[in-house]
Amino acid sequence: MRKVKMFLKRRDLYINGMKYKVQIKIVADTLGLKIEYPLGIWLCDIFEKGLIPEIALQKQRGVSATVWNQLCKEVYSTYENRCMACGTTEKLSVDHIKPISFYPELGEVFSNLQILCRSCNSKKGNRTIVDYRSAFLA
Repeated sequence: MRKVKMFLKRRDLYINGMKYKVQIKIVADTLGLKIEYPLGIWLCDIFEKGLIPEIALQKQRGVSATVWNQLCKEVYSTYENRCMACGTTEKLSVDHIKPISFYPELGEVFSNLQILCRSCNSKKGNRTIVDYRSAFLA
């Protein structure tokens, strides 16, 4: 159980306050997959095969996939394709400045989005509000 929870946390899939088995079921349902046991091995397999796309994660968190796709395109076209915190161009994702776990109404708002690499996004987590855009655009 602890290994599965850590797996979800490391990949920014963990939603605080929700049981990890429920989260895994949501991911599986979103992707149309059957859950296999042991969970840790199954999760590693589907993640490494690229079966957990960003869109599925956002759908899991309650953001419309169509709107999220459009927002991601706008963010990537507006800002340079590099992490706004460290400047890398590897493993980029669109991050919510104000976490949607606390501000669900901002889940589909362009002004609440920035580009971060997975590493910086994981360090930021969903408990802090850090806007890297001002330093990046200066």
